[in-house]
Amino acid sequence: MACVDRYGAYCLVLTLLMFFNTVNGSAQTKVSCGESGGVVGQSQVLSCNISGSVENDIYWYRYNETYHENIIICLNQGGDVGTCLALEPSLYYVSSQPQQPKQQVFTIMSVTQEDLQVSWLCVDNNSFPERASIQAESTCRVDESLYF
Repeated sequence: MACVDRYGAYCLVLTLLMFFNTVNGSAQTKVSCGESGGVVGQSQVLSCNISGSVENDIYWYRYNETYHENIIICLNQGGDVGTCLALEPSLYYVSSQPQQPKQQVFTIMSVTQEDLQVSWLCVDNNSFPERASIQAESTCRVDESLYF
């Protein structure tokens, strides 16, 4: 896990959070990877709509058949989504409007070929869930755009 100096204190806390109490949350998530597809070298916007009370924190993962990587953690704030922290802030960014904290907008700053070959997951779970339990609406893939 990489931490940038300005997020160093948060990364230490987040690292500790990830190693304690693996619990599946009850909040439901619905993810969209955008309608137009991704272009290598350009930014791509994904979204996650969260319904229900957040029990853990909201985690964004990128994964394929052989690995998974946590890239963003959005801290639980009394059942809502609070501060979001990207583990690689130069690569990823997530935001939500203060009046709609459960509607997140996630940006891949510059799409890579690898980004087009993985799935993206937004989930109320403090560890990567069993693959069989991943809900279809909680995950998506960025398809390569046919239009440049």
